[in-house]
Amino acid sequence: MVEKNGSTDKSDVHKATVLVVLVLVLFAYFLTTFLPRNSLHTFSYEDASGQADFSNVMTLPASDWKDNKGQTASAGYTNSTYWIKTKLPSWTDGERLLVLSFPLIEHITLYRLQKHGALLSPETMGAARPFEERRVHSESFVVPLTPDDSEADVLLQVRTQTSMQVPLELWATDEFNIHQRRLSLFHGAYIGVIVAMFLYNLLLYSFIREKAYLWYIGWIACMGLFVNTVNGVAFQWLWPNAPYLNLATLPISLSLATACVVGFFIHFLRDAAQPRPGEWWFRLMGQVSLGVAVTSLLVPYQVGIIAAIGMAMLMVLSIVVAASRRAWQGHTAASYLLLAFSFVFVGAVVLAVSKFGLIPRTFATEYAAEIGSAIEMVVLSLVIVARYNSQIRQREVAQVHLLKTQQRLTAELESRVEARTVELKSANATLLALSQTDALTGVFNRRYLDERLPAELRRIDRAWSSIAVLIIDIDFFKQLNDNHGHQAGDLCLEALAAALVAGSQRPGDMVARYGGEEFMVLAPDISATGADTLAENLRLRVEELLVPVDDTILTMTVSIGLCWRQSGGNLVAHDMVQAADQALYRAKEAGRNQVRKAEPTATREFSGQPLAHPYETATPTNTAKPTQ
Repeated sequence: MVEKNGSTDKSDVHKATVLVVLVLVLFAYFLTTFLPRNSLHTFSYEDASGQADFSNVMTLPASDWKDNKGQTASAGYTNSTYWIKTKLPSWTDGERLLVLSFPLIEHITLYRLQKHGALLSPETMGAARPFEERRVHSESFVVPLTPDDSEADVLLQVRTQTSMQVPLELWATDEFNIHQRRLSLFHGAYIGVIVAMFLYNLLLYSFIREKAYLWYIGWIACMGLFVNTVNGVAFQWLWPNAPYLNLATLPISLSLATACVVGFFIHFLRDAAQPRPGEWWFRLMGQVSLGVAVTSLLVPYQVGIIAAIGMAMLMVLSIVVAASRRAWQGHTAASYLLLAFSFVFVGAVVLAVSKFGLIPRTFATEYAAEIGSAIEMVVLSLVIVARYNSQIRQREVAQVHLLKTQQRLTAELESRVEARTVELKSANATLLALSQTDALTGVFNRRYLDERLPAELRRIDRAWSSIAVLIIDIDFFKQLNDNHGHQAGDLCLEALAAALVAGSQRPGDMVARYGGEEFMVLAPDISATGADTLAENLRLRVEELLVPVDDTILTMTVSIGLCWRQSGGNLVAHDMVQAADQALYRAKEAGRNQVRKAEPTATREFSGQPLAHPYETATPTNTAKPTQ
């Protein structure tokens, strides 16, 4: 899969380099459009025990507070509770917004002591609370302030499992709205790049069928999910009422992204089908990353995210070293990969280091992974096209050799077409079965029943046999739904369907969901007494059901309407259903939990021996049939 350097390949690398420069210039210009942030001067106090309250903290001497000197208050990953204090500036012209612009902080309690001495009620917020509870719908935590809050003392109690970073900013409302619109545009552009690259590589994989592009698709999806979770977009739009998914998603998506990059690297640079020396190390990293993704669900968040970040940084170092070595040996694909991924690698390292509080938190460090991965995806699009073009050129050179195998390839193509045809037929058969099945209960649906019943009536008329139609309806089902919920109702419907199937085991018996809580059982080749016995057995079987729903065990009863007819009877399908339905209503009116039979109808008598023992199959005789 690797191409050696040639003049055309070098030209492709030069084009990719030019594109890198253009993209960097574009991002530099784009970032200059953001308004400068009005960061507040803060002081921080670490409460290692987490027992201090507002009154205790207010009495602390000034020496206990750490001066953050205009930088963002940060402490990396810690189990301590932090208190952050600041004094608001003076203003008189309308509303201001106090913004904590780190979307992953879980627990925040805000205290405001106004300059005239009034202590306002504390406000609680954070990523551990549903998004809809926020006063201002933003990925950041925003508190509206009035001129009465001018020169107020602000104190925040912060506790989180994520990196401890508390960037406090004060915005004028109009400026913040402009900033939010531009930030939304920035996030939207990033998501657009992700979607475009995902679809592009999916289309490319559908044509080329190389595993490298499949791994790259996984990288795009996982990295996009990770970045959008870090910047709060995923919480706002994907799971606003499930805060716990924020912490669960971060180590899992980062670990899966690491594993996908490793898989892409292995297949993108492989010369042949056989593994290269040293691939075992990357395979081991991929397997360990998958293990981290799984164990992140079982261990504390800080353990999972630190392990995920550690594996990501180890992957970065290993791939940079291996790709640089192979690029030095003259492998163009390695140069492509190193050029494209250098941006996302730098962005990931900057993000990781900032989360540990080792470098200041700025707009560039805050969105380093987003910017770096976006540049990588744009650049790699040209890289993949250039590489694909190079492969086309190689195939053109080898065309004379491919012509010699044309007959074999044609035969293989015909074989594949035949296989696809068989698969299509199988898929159509599966689709037909699904179209005849009720999705909830797994029994047949009404559509299939409407086809089956007339066919069975025609068959029993030819075979001089008999058939029974039973309509079963759950008693007081609406009350059950109202009292226990629709989920409990669905569980009861599933249990009822299973009981009817278990109780109708003769060859030819069929259970179908007729509609809502009504089911129908077709019992062909059955005697009248057998039909009565079948109906009563089904009623008793349902009466004995115990359906566990949460901490409750539900029971239910059914009313059954029965219509039985012999060969030659004057009831068509619609008539039998109507007769059984009327019998069902008589069962309901008589008190429910019982079986009622339809009124007798005109039928011809058998000319041979009587039907079998009750609830046995009515076997056709060998005697002469009446003249048709």
